[in-house]
Amino acid sequence: MLYRNGGLVKSIRFTDHRYIGDPINAVRIFNDCFADELIILDIEASKKGHPISTELVREVGEEANMPFAVGGGITTLDQIAERLTLYTRLDNCRDEEELVFKLEEKFEKIRERYSIADVTPPEYLLPTLRPYHVSGFQWLNYLHDVQWGGILADDMGLGKTVQTLSFLQHLKEKNGNAFGIAAPSS
Repeated sequence: MLYRNGGLVKSIRFTDHRYIGDPINAVRIFNDCFADELIILDIEASKKGHPISTELVREVGEEANMPFAVGGGITTLDQIAERLTLYTRLDNCRDEEELVFKLEEKFEKIRERYSIADVTPPEYLLPTLRPYHVSGFQWLNYLHDVQWGGILADDMGLGKTVQTLSFLQHLKEKNGNAFGIAAPSS
């Protein structure tokens, strides 16, 4: 997420920044979507000569249910030390008992649903999908059912996009909606 002047922004080719929302509200949305990690980059901090807001880091740390990283504006070793001290304090504030309970709950879901269901992909995509695409589609469904995040990874050009689109179409047909976030490496 790109952070600027107290809000999240979207840019086109690093210009024309447009406000897209409140960072804490975005963290709540990512929590609801079971995001695996979160990265916040203060795109103004270095240019203006200030480190990323410790208040923002504290608020995100209190709200986020996933690991997160922040960046921007750090120019000295003292600033790094200050941030590490803050992040350690935030980590120590988490309720360890609650985290253990959540992990045990997730583990039980996996134990209850140990096998990956034979879910049929959307009908109009069946002629396009190869057997390994169907396996990836079913893996994504399994992760969704047990509410775990995961990674669908293989060599470039083997069909991760079609597997993901099949999964999103399946969710749309099943629940009436679905969404995905695509982020190019550039």
